[in-house]
Order: sequence, then structure tokens, then C-alpha cells
Amino acid sequence: MDDSGQLVSSWKQYPADDPNTGWVGWSNFPNPPGVIQDITTVKLPDDRPQLIVATDEGEFTKIKVDAHPDAAWTEWNGF
Repeated sequence: MDDSGQLVSSWKQYPADDPNTGWVGWSNFPNPPGVIQDITTVKLPDDRPQLIVATDEGEFTKIKVDAHPDAAWTEWNGF
């Protein structure tokens, strides 16, 4: 998250296990509703990342990728 509260993202280019592979530049990542107060990540059993966010609206929201590694992130969903 940057100083203005915007989520940003970068990822390692393919093949990710090659130490010489570069990283993609930072880009904005869609924010959930409200102002972010806390954020954490977890690794799902199938190795997909999941973001869990608390906002000032009192909602905990999450976003996770589809099973395919190149798939887009899902929309934000409330718990």
C-alpha cells in the first residue's frame, strides 16, 4: 500500500523460479470499499494467495485468484 492508501502490486515474470527473471513494475491494484485499516495475506491450500482487508466501514473483505496462475483476481467480496 502506498502513502495515499492505494493498494499497489508487482509480480515476478515467468519463469518465477529463475533467479534472473525480472519483476513487473508497480501498478495500482483495485481497492476494496472504504478506507483500508489493516491488510494481511494468506496462502490457500492450493498455493493461491488471498488478501484479507479490514476497512473503516467495519467490513472484512477478501480477494483471491482463480486456480490458473495467469488468471485475473476475483472481485472484492464481503465475509
